[in-house]
Amino acid sequence: MGNVIICQTQEGKKPYIFENARIEVYSYEELCYYIYYNIPMLDENTITEKLLQWISEELNLSELSEKIRCRMESQNEVSLYQTILGYRSYFTKQEIEVFLVSFEEYQLLTPFEKQKKKADSLLLYKRYMKAFHIYETIAMQMGEKENMDQEEKIFLGNIYHNMAVCQGKNLEWEQAKQNFRKAYALNKNTESLKEYFFILKLSAKEEEMQEEEKKFCLSEEFFLDIQDEIEDSEKEIKGMEVYKKFEYAIYNKEHGKYFDYSRRIDAMLEQWKMELKEQWI
Repeated sequence: MGNVIICQTQEGKKPYIFENARIEVYSYEELCYYIYYNIPMLDENTITEKLLQWISEELNLSELSEKIRCRMESQNEVSLYQTILGYRSYFTKQEIEVFLVSFEEYQLLTPFEKQKKKADSLLLYKRYMKAFHIYETIAMQMGEKENMDQEEKIFLGNIYHNMAVCQGKNLEWEQAKQNFRKAYALNKNTESLKEYFFILKLSAKEEEMQEEEKKFCLSEEFFLDIQDEIEDSEKEIKGMEVYKKFEYAIYNKEHGKYFDYSRRIDAMLEQWKMELKEQWI
């Protein structure tokens, strides 16, 4: 899950998978961590009979499982999470209080704000298509509203920005470019504008870029920042495992090892297809 979690209880041989984020947890502590730090991902489908069975059989915590089951009859969602978090001392009482306050604050958000936070979480977990679908739904529904106030315009602009991030992650450069431009028109956030020009620069559309420069009257410093971002991205890409695999494939091709070249490329394509497929699971 990205962090080192010290487990004091029995670990399960089989993980429990939270399908929305495709996150696997193997222990009571990891279950607590997921619940505590993923409030936007929690809903009526989080605590299921399947989860209770896993807690009982894999973690050997049948007592906790029964406590949760009894609480389910009250239909008080937050009490279920409180029961799990408070069963052992992984989180202190003060930390659980913070969770309860955060949970209540989340409930007070508007439907659009809740949806955005859920999409933001999916984006962090690299579930780009699922996140994009939620952002797109919000944009379509808000776009039908006339006379939005400034706060709503900024919110919608941020939605378009994150839609563009999802599209960029899936190499949909043209669509991402358009949505970054829409984002800036609404939120006036220079980060959205930078990303717009970042894509223009990567696309080598110099003529279009010069035209846009004149429209926005941008400073030299602005473009130096973009150039720095591109250089940082290049370094990051060259350090990625997939880049090294691609280099090996090209090396094979240049040295006449076409079978090895095809094998490596096919393996990479298969991996990408699997990653793309998993975004919808």
